[in-house]
Amino acid sequence: MEKETAYRRLFDSFAKPGEKFDEEWIDNFDEVIVEEGEVVGSHSWNSGNPGAGAGMTIVYRFRGLFFTNDDFGIDGPYEGFSEAAEAVNLLTEEIWVDFNGQAPISRTALIELRQ
Repeated sequence: MEKETAYRRLFDSFAKPGEKFDEEWIDNFDEVIVEEGEVVGSHSWNSGNPGAGAGMTIVYRFRGLFFTNDDFGIDGPYEGFSEAAEAVNLLTEEIWVDFNGQAPISRTALIELRQ
């Protein structure tokens, strides 16, 4: 969904009387998500190298919807946690191999899920 269209829907649902839908409203709404939203998932990394060697991805639950926040800014809304987590690659498939001749074991992992 295009960001402006998504935020227009959010404006229609959450705007206070007299507010105007514009870039300022969108920026302020993003700040409210970060300040008032509940962190329900996160992943951080630090390679120890300068530049793009570190970062953090966060999933927020805010007013019944889910939003992601990463190096590219806030995105959403998403209807469910799984949809939001998948959008920022927090859902991963790990394969463990037993080198003693056993079959591979597969499991789905969610990084730092907080419920």
